[in-house]
Order: sequence, then structure tokens, then C-alpha cells
Amino acid sequence: MSITESQGHGPGAGEDGTYAARSPQETAQAVRPQDKAVRQEEIIAAAMTLIGKYGVQGTTVSRIAQAAGIARGALYQHFPNREAVLEAALDACGSSPRPG
Repeated sequence: MSITESQGHGPGAGEDGTYAARSPQETAQAVRPQDKAVRQEEIIAAAMTLIGKYGVQGTTVSRIAQAAGIARGALYQHFPNREAVLEAALDACGSSPRPG
């Protein structure tokens, strides 16, 4: 058995009972769109809670990720930066400033 394979008998195992390792791109493609939307909603909800507790300044990426139960780096799979998360959270509660 190679480093890129592991023994298994569950769904997705090949005929020989092994799983081939997935590249990051294959893993990202394997995530269903509805799962990604659900995770984004969880991140937004966590950010809203933190904004209420710590204010915008105290709502850090680390706190958002921890509250959402994901790794800090995983948050960037859903939002490009902290500001995008905060904007989505403020939009969700109707508090986002609108241009003139």
C-alpha cells in the first residue's frame, strides 16, 4: 500500500478496499454546493454572535473560525477575507451601511 492510499471498506473504497488520496482540488469539488451554503450560514451566524459580544473590532477571524467549529484557514474557502464575513453578517441583520 502506498502513502497515497489507505485501507478501508466504507463507501468510496475501491475494489481492493483502498482509498486513493484526493488532491485539494478534488476535495473542494467533492463538497456539495448546499453543504458550502450551510457552512457559510454557520460562519455568518457565528460572526453575528461575536459582533454582539465583542463588537466589530473584536470579531477576529480566529474567533469566527473557532465559534463556527472550523479551522482558521477553512474560513477562507468560504469568504475571501474578514471584511467579507463581517459584511455578510451585518447584511444578515440588516445593519450594513448602504452607499449614499
